[in-house]
Amino acid sequence: MFLYYCGRALQLAGMWILLADIFMAGPLGPDPSWFVYGILVFVAGWLLVRWKRPSAGS
Repeated sequence: MFLYYCGRALQLAGMWILLADIFMAGPLGPDPSWFVYGILVFVAGWLLVRWKRPSAGS
């Protein structure tokens, strides 16, 4: 269950990085390195949640 919540936290952190990068973007758009970092963190959290999803019986 701990890994499930770690995955959810990673998803939130990834979305925060993406939103912060988009809203802090200058005239040239978001910084590509931070944008990719946010996507990678979000996808890592998504995969962890998918792998450690709690069963329906518990």
